[in-house]
Amino acid sequence: LSPFVVPYSLSLLAGSKVSMDVWGLMTGLFLMVVLPSLIGMLLYQMTSGRVKSWGPRLSPFSKFSVIIVIAINGAVVAPYFRSFDWKMLAILVCMLVISSFGYFIGWFLAKLQRCPRDMAFSIVFNSGMRNTVAGVALATSFFPMQVSIPVIVATIFQQLLASQIGYLIHKFHTDQPLPAEGKAVSR
Repeated sequence: LSPFVVPYSLSLLAGSKVSMDVWGLMTGLFLMVVLPSLIGMLLYQMTSGRVKSWGPRLSPFSKFSVIIVIAINGAVVAPYFRSFDWKMLAILVCMLVISSFGYFIGWFLAKLQRCPRDMAFSIVFNSGMRNTVAGVALATSFFPMQVSIPVIVATIFQQLLASQIGYLIHKFHTDQPLPAEGKAVSR
């Protein structure tokens, strides 16, 4: 929805018109998000779940890819960290809090609903992950480069937090049975 929501919300809130390559953005999102997800689900179904055993073998590649993404995003904003001041620190702290908030709200809701671990993972990552592609594209295309700093910093924090939250859920979230439908849950 971001190719449609972002230009209209900017028009409504800031009174400025933003023209985006909607088709190009949607194609990029399809290739980066939808297609890999569909391939993963298809592989899982075709192998009756045995594809999960590939995880440990692909883990080094995954970790290296995250480092590459963080390095590329960090390189864009690196020149602005030469003059590090209180304003920059405030931006970093604010983006860390915002990035963390979604994950922790998701975790809180999953615990409140007594979800099993796999459902908790889905809730936490769906509430914590943000599509920052449109924000980065808008910030770098239509505004001075300094405007992209919060968006890129949020992307960097999001990647780091995702790995840490995944570890914490795996370690501390105990599987709890879902409450039976129609029955009250005692607390």
